[in-house]
Amino acid sequence: MKLTEFQLIERIQHLIHSPSPDVVCGIGDDCAVIDKQNGVYELLTTDCLIEGVHFDLKYFTPFEVGKKALAVNLSDIAAMGGKPRHALVSWGIPENISSNWLMDAYTGLDQMALEFNVSMVGGNLAFSPDRLWVSITLVGEVEKEKCKFRLGAHPHDALYVSGPLGSSAMGLALLKKKKFAESPFMRAHKTPVPELVVGHFLGGEKGVTSMIDVSDGLMGDLSHILNAGGEKYGAHLDFDSIPREKELESLAQKMKLSLVDLVLNGGEDYQLLFTVNPEEEKDFLKKSKSAGYQFSRIGSVMDQAYGIKVTDEQGKEIKISHKGFDHFKSWMR
Repeated sequence: MKLTEFQLIERIQHLIHSPSPDVVCGIGDDCAVIDKQNGVYELLTTDCLIEGVHFDLKYFTPFEVGKKALAVNLSDIAAMGGKPRHALVSWGIPENISSNWLMDAYTGLDQMALEFNVSMVGGNLAFSPDRLWVSITLVGEVEKEKCKFRLGAHPHDALYVSGPLGSSAMGLALLKKKKFAESPFMRAHKTPVPELVVGHFLGGEKGVTSMIDVSDGLMGDLSHILNAGGEKYGAHLDFDSIPREKELESLAQKMKLSLVDLVLNGGEDYQLLFTVNPEEEKDFLKKSKSAGYQFSRIGSVMDQAYGIKVTDEQGKEIKISHKGFDHFKSWMR
């Protein structure tokens, strides 16, 4: 039997036990959450970027590899409504990587760390026999009452996203074509900006019932919210309400790419997907506007029987080919 990435995670989740009573949330969310017994939760996350899977050295400078490695971890902290504090950085280094390359990568790491007030406090260097990889463990914190989880959505909650989707996937497509000048889409793919300030604001809003960062694609990450904690909900998405950059549609047509696939399944945009209690929605929108934010309402959570449906502006259902990015692509047995 072949397993997807998330089926394997589910198996591991059922196998591993957490005997310590201070574990609020273990496997299954953007961060592990530990109760520090002082009104503050500690947040722990880790992510590994592997050459040939998450980045290609033909397209990425060492500076960009360093920035992105920390950015994707910072995004997990943002999804919990928290603030980052300390990072451990480990590398698997093949023979073709020089010390100068590594110093340039650390310059990118340091720039991102300084921007978001993160201290890099250690890590590890090891030899890798065939390809480069970097793994970061990030520690953050969040006030107990402001922590957001994937679990918490209910039918009739409104679905919102913090910013445009599909940009990173388009950037990767452009990089693979190797005939386009540097563009905002390429930057969205190579040096994403984690939504930490937005996440901290959303963490303080009681009307926000669940949250996740869009790393594996909108459909994939939406399914995590709908299925969190064993719940099984459906959703209705209005495709034309999903924000994207103005040039995305025309560029997709030019490159013969599916706009629907870019927006729904592209991944690595690191925007925040969240749900809002309908009874709190009016107040939430008022506070968001006062704070200078304009979030996009893209649909609603439905009961399980509804399934997941995406419709266009005429109400016609759009067929979806697949739902999100899977690192294993069904090869794991």
